[in-house]
Order: sequence, then structure tokens, then C-alpha cells
Amino acid sequence: MSKFYDDIGLDGSDLLNKGFPNGSSVKVTAETKTDNGVSLVATGRRFVKDKNVGVELALEPKFDWAAKNVELSATANTNNEYSGTFVLKDFGAKGTKFTSVSTFSDKGASIKETAQYKNENVATKASYIQPIDNDKPMTIDGSLAGAFEKKYFGGATASFTPSKGDKPSAVLWGTKLGFDHADFQAHLFANSTAKSLFVGAGWFQKATADLKVAATASADVNKVAGPSATLGSEYKFDALTAIKTKLNVQTSVDNKPLEARLGLGLKQSLSPNITATIGADVNVRQLFGVNAGGDHTFGLEVKLI
Repeated sequence: MSKFYDDIGLDGSDLLNKGFPNGSSVKVTAETKTDNGVSLVATGRRFVKDKNVGVELALEPKFDWAAKNVELSATANTNNEYSGTFVLKDFGAKGTKFTSVSTFSDKGASIKETAQYKNENVATKASYIQPIDNDKPMTIDGSLAGAFEKKYFGGATASFTPSKGDKPSAVLWGTKLGFDHADFQAHLFANSTAKSLFVGAGWFQKATADLKVAATASADVNKVAGPSATLGSEYKFDALTAIKTKLNVQTSVDNKPLEARLGLGLKQSLSPNITATIGADVNVRQLFGVNAGGDHTFGLEVKLI
């Protein structure tokens, strides 16, 4: 089966970016489901932002109407952010999907609609975001990816925001080439931002039944930011316990000392219905007596199902 553009290199990205609670946050999630497709997710989160402590509560009801290939969901939280989502699958042809998301908050409102299609050889997606506020422009983006011999993957993506008022138009793009076979994955990528053009590579491997490793490295062609690299791993001690580690190194373009941070995550299934993850983000330079960079932070996540 082909992959969408965003899914090329996704296993390595998930290993390096998920499962590391930090930022002095505590998050508790409770999820319940019924046999008729109704589910409810409730989340409570305590966090620290700009040295201020905040608390956020959120609810996400969802109805999966499997007989009609329809999903309906909504979200609401104590930050006055609300959204509603409508999903229609396999309409007209198998592999199609249409999604409409409406969001509302104190910062404004918008509508995002996405159409996508995937088969054995091709995966394509197109969407547009239309802000309700008159002073904000719409954004159109799309991607196209293909598969060859079920192990070679490649694709490109582009995003266009037209000019509005004193804001000029903007075009951003990205491209990936990947290989995925057995327990090994690798990909090359290039993507643009407003000021930079990043090029790099990623790698993921399931070394054993219990050990996964991943790495990524990138550099800014325009030298706005310095090169960076991340190496991580996940090891399952048993069916209930897993530990994740990662080391990120970020250099600068103005001869500042490099930044090095160590991420740790320990996941434990306390029961068939309770999972807890303890994480840390450690400033490696401070461990060696260099008082620079951000402080160490820790986090905790608990999930009830």
C-alpha cells in the first residue's frame, strides 16, 4: 500500500517525538467507549508556560457510524476553544476520505476541508483553510506521493497563501524520498519555511523484537539556523514496561555553544486499563557545570481506558 506524504518517515518521527512528557506538565486522560460507536475522551492537564502555572480541561465526544462510513466528533476546552468534525470515508470509491473541521476560539474561527485518496500505488491529499475573520487569508495545500515495488516511496507537498492587505503571498514546499522494507526505513527530505530551506535524512530500524532505534539530521541551506541531529531508542523490558531515550544536539550559526538535551520516557502498564508515562527533558550542559540553556523539566501522563 502507498503512503501519504506525511507518513513517509513517520515511524522514526514518532519514536523521537512522542512518549517524552516534559515541561513540568501533568496530564490525565480518561477514555470510554460503547459497542454502538460512541466514545468520550476527557483530559485534564496542568502545565507551566512562561513561569505561570495553568490548568486545562477538555472533552471530546465522538460517534463512529460504521454502517455509513461516517464519523462525527467535537472538542471543547476551558480555553474557550471549540471544534466540530465531520468525516466521510469510501464515498464513490474505496480509499477516499472527506473531512470538514470547524474551529472557534477567542482568536477567531476557521473552516478546514480536506479530500484524500489512497490505493496501492498513489496517495494524494488536498485541503484548504478558510478563516472566518476577514483580515486573514485562506491557505491551500496539497500533496502527492507514490510507491514503487511496495518498498520505495516518494512525494511532494506545497502550500499557497494568497496576499491580503499588506501581507505578501507565500508558497512553501517539501519533498521526500524513502525506503521501507522489513524492519528498516530511511528517507531523505527537503522542506522550506518562510526564511529557511532545510535538507536532511532520517532512519528507523527495528533492531530486535524489543529494541527500536531512530535518528534524524538536518541543516539549513540558508544558514538561518545551525545543523541539528537527534538519536533515539525504545526498549521493551517486557509486555508492561518500555523505556525511551533520545539525545538532541542543536548548533548555531553565530558561534554560540551547542545545545544538547537528553529526553527520557518510562512507560508502565499498571493494569489492563491504566498506563502511566514519566518523562524528563535534561539539559546536558548543566550536568557538566555549564549554566546555560533551559532548565531540566519533567512530566507525567496517565491514561485510563
